[in-house]
Amino acid sequence: AFKKALEQNNIYYEMQKTKGGAGPARRQGIKQAETLQGVKVIGQTEPEKIPIVSNCIKIVSLPILKNEADITIPKRDEESFLTYPKLQAQQEQKANKLINDILRAHRLIKKDDPDFDIYWGQRFFANKPEITELFKTTYQYRKDNTALDKKVNVEMYSNHLFFPVIEALYLGLRVISVPVPYTHPHSQTEFEEGKPDFDAKRYDQRRTIITEFVNYIRYLENSPKTRLSKTE
Repeated sequence: AFKKALEQNNIYYEMQKTKGGAGPARRQGIKQAETLQGVKVIGQTEPEKIPIVSNCIKIVSLPILKNEADITIPKRDEESFLTYPKLQAQQEQKANKLINDILRAHRLIKKDDPDFDIYWGQRFFANKPEITELFKTTYQYRKDNTALDKKVNVEMYSNHLFFPVIEALYLGLRVISVPVPYTHPHSQTEFEEGKPDFDAKRYDQRRTIITEFVNYIRYLENSPKTRLSKTE
């Protein structure tokens, strides 16, 4: 049904060629998009985030099209978070605060810079080789035998969402926050609200992503404490 809907709306899609979850699929999409004639901005979102396409995509693309940014990160407001499952909103806001504090501590953003809604998995970036390459580079994590490490998987989110942004900031590229009028789909909120499996997933996501995030900064700073290495 989903593929049929895409076809009816003249939306091009391609089946995933390499196993391994979200990471290979995202990189496949980026490689396909960057070769299309006339494409100046590439975006990463999820199919269920319909308001991103209908209400936000033009807003977040404009700074890139005007050559004011290399990467834009959409930013939700308090009203937007009220449309999410309560625990999900709490966990994402908590993660955002911690990530922005870490970025400031390592001088990747200035003290007075606005916070990024970086925990939200929406990214838009210029279709330029030096930018797209950031989103196609992969890293691997050396695990210890701990309960947390067993859940770490940099291919789930970090390789294609978090690490490229950190490196872009490290390199001094133009990464900006763009407020958007996003409302989370009510059907998704209703389905996930108060369900233990989803609540446990939110806790695990925050802990593993923060762990991966810190280790990537250590990697960029050549710290011996990092557990990350670039995939050959």
